[in-house]
Amino acid sequence: MTKRHMEVLMLKALGLSSRQVGRVLYLSEKTVKAHLQHLSIRLDARNTTHAVTIALMDGHFTLADLKVLEEGLNRRLQEEAS
Repeated sequence: MTKRHMEVLMLKALGLSSRQVGRVLYLSEKTVKAHLQHLSIRLDARNTTHAVTIALMDGHFTLADLKVLEEGLNRRLQEEAS
């Protein structure tokens, strides 16, 4: 799994839409969806929620990793709003 795949999946795990993930990572929505499709195939996942669950269970990232990402994302959004 590539670093970019993990970034996409982690942002989806935080509840962002594909469009929002694209904005954060400077990708098109279509590219985000392609990453999610590749992840689903690699992880043999039925949907994005299943892919997140598999990635967590397999140790690709942790809940602590998600918390750190969320805090950084919130800081970035606050700075952009200022």
